[in-house]
Amino acid sequence: MQQGFAFLIPALAGVAIFFLILDRYDAVEQRLLRRYQHRLKWFAAMLDKLFLPHGQNHVYLLSYGPPIGLGLGSFSAIILLGGGLLPAAILGMVLGVLGWFAPVVLLTVLYKLRLKKFDEQLTDALNLMGSSLKAGLSFLQALQIMIDEIGAPLSQEFKLLLAEHRLGSSLEEAFNSLAARILSRDLTIMVNSIVILRETGGDLTETFDTLYTTIMGRRKVEGKISALTSMGMAQGVTLSTLPIVLGLAFYMMQPETMIKMFTTLPGIGMTILALALIGVGMFAIIKVTRIDV
Repeated sequence: MQQGFAFLIPALAGVAIFFLILDRYDAVEQRLLRRYQHRLKWFAAMLDKLFLPHGQNHVYLLSYGPPIGLGLGSFSAIILLGGGLLPAAILGMVLGVLGWFAPVVLLTVLYKLRLKKFDEQLTDALNLMGSSLKAGLSFLQALQIMIDEIGAPLSQEFKLLLAEHRLGSSLEEAFNSLAARILSRDLTIMVNSIVILRETGGDLTETFDTLYTTIMGRRKVEGKISALTSMGMAQGVTLSTLPIVLGLAFYMMQPETMIKMFTTLPGIGMTILALALIGVGMFAIIKVTRIDV
């Protein structure tokens, strides 16, 4: 009798959960669909900002490829290595989830690298445009010379700015569109200065010289701070990579023992926990050593 009740309680709980999910199915489905559509739009927008192919096939491949590839690849690898079905499924799900977020992280990193290179080129652009204006060229001629002399990504963005202007947008609208695409503090200051001076009148040559001096001064301060914090960052990278290097060394010495870290349930659990703790520690070190100027 007691055994019958022991079986009945989980069964009723399972039935209740089933009907609860069924009742909320439409709302959950709509919410997941909205999130996935937002993800696809974000991918398309980021590829567009990076001047990479952003057709429908590219967006779908970037969204589906990494999670499916990592999930099925790791599952198949564990099975071929002789691991059990449950460890292979767990590792496949974990790597599949990582593959779902990996493209987002990759595009974000590429965009930040593009912004960094853009900021580095912006000082040269200000100096070159100031010299061109001093030589008697018009503002548009100075822009064109700057585009011809400086490479990507700055030349790509300003080519798009001139294209928008030729299609009918005013220079102010084109510059505001550029500032919306490129989230750069230096560019925002430059755009605001150009828009205000074109509306009120003023000397752009002197403004470009002042901006150039200000930006270079701030970068010298940033360089000093980066030099002071680089030691802490190097220590963090060393401590984060040391367990992985030791794991590879142990695997080369005793592969039959270390393979259990990837083919057994306790081993996979410890591996996931170790990687998670390494990630948390690295994140904490980055937050401590990052100082905004």
